Amino acid sequence: MKKSKPIRIEEFEPEKAWWGKESNGFKTRVENEHAWRVPLDQIKAGNFNLDLKNPHNPDEGPGDVDHLLPEYEKLLAQIAETRGKLKAQLMEALKR
Repeated sequence: MKKSKPIRIEEFEPEKAWWGKESNGFKTRVENEHAWRVPLDQIKAGNFNLDLKNPHNPDEGPGDVDHLLPEYEKLLAQIAETRGKLKAQLMEALKR
């Protein structure tokens, strides 16, 4: 968020609508992909750390090695090429 564009109260309307009203026991509040219940025992076991993973968006792990390794090697080659170009430019600049 930039200071030039402050957050407006209207931007919280979806959260306010989900939160519901105490007068009806928050009956409109239902779990969804953005809001879910966490048992108190789980919170205590985590030393009250509320930085919890979204159970509706499971971690898929690091990915497929057969796909990631070639990508990694490609990046390493690009880094080496860029390093070589930079070194050549620096050497040229030092000659002047």
